[in-house]
Amino acid sequence: MNDDLDRTGFELVDAFLSGVRAATLRCESSGELVSLWSGLLVGRSSRCDLILDETSVSGRHAQLTFGQGTWRVRDLGSRNGTRLDGRRLEAGVDRALDAGSVLEFGLDERVWRLIDDRPPGDEAIRRPDATLLTATAHRPVSLGQIALHFHVSADEQHASWEAEIGDERHDLGDRSYVYLLVTLARLRHRDRDQPVDRRGWTAADELARGLEMTPETLKVHVYRAREALRSLDVLGAGGLVERRASSNQIRLGTDRIAVHVS
Repeated sequence: MNDDLDRTGFELVDAFLSGVRAATLRCESSGELVSLWSGLLVGRSSRCDLILDETSVSGRHAQLTFGQGTWRVRDLGSRNGTRLDGRRLEAGVDRALDAGSVLEFGLDERVWRLIDDRPPGDEAIRRPDATLLTATAHRPVSLGQIALHFHVSADEQHASWEAEIGDERHDLGDRSYVYLLVTLARLRHRDRDQPVDRRGWTAADELARGLEMTPETLKVHVYRAREALRSLDVLGAGGLVERRASSNQIRLGTDRIAVHVS
């Protein structure tokens, strides 16, 4: 299976605009790149900008900021800590980063290296099409800022979905993967009275059997659903479907959902 079909929650975050060069973290094991802006949140929550769905990572785990001419990282009181170049950080204390600095979050095996430490900038930049824009002209929304609407036919044979962003709704179509999302949405809604960390989890293999698909097909469906949100510049789109690697459970990663049957 191609690694691109088995992303487990860390999110590829593009630069705010195509063509903008920015400070960048690189996952050393996968090569994934994350463009930085001051205030970027790292954690397991769908409201974070870099989502890591490893259970040892706290909901709001750490934050990266830019100040006094350098990038800085702060552990936000996480349960399993943040390490900078192998040393665990004291919670709530900013530590400076340099190009080449290595970050680890919780017990997650992924290692992130700062490969570009340029400052964030609002200066005008020129894209290849010569359109003059600024780096703050278009900031994508996060998964926690949108609502998802699923539309299912009465015979359960057809399903489509929309993303509600502010006052606009974006039609994401009737695709083969949507019924998987509908099923996960119903499980999440079923557990709405449970604590957030217990809502909607289900065994991936059992879910695949129930939907009469192979585990590999389920992974492909998850990948395509995430890509549909990425097409709308949704930060944290990888958190649309969260996964517990240790137990191979998955769930829908947001409570802002509605299932409409007609």
